Amino acid sequence: GGWPSAPDGPYAWGYCFINEQGVESTTDNFCTSADWPCVPGKRYYGRGPIQLTQ
Repeated sequence: GGWPSAPDGPYAWGYCFINEQGVESTTDNFCTSADWPCVPGKRYYGRGPIQLTQ
């Protein structure tokens, strides 16, 4: 997907949510490593504090 003539349009394929869905607890933020700590006050999901976009 991603091209103008893609099935169901150019935006029908790929990621749909900006934030991870189904995260209810403050402990589900994947910041458990002392070697790679997260920024205080920020929450990270899924892969942890890895930049996924530019």
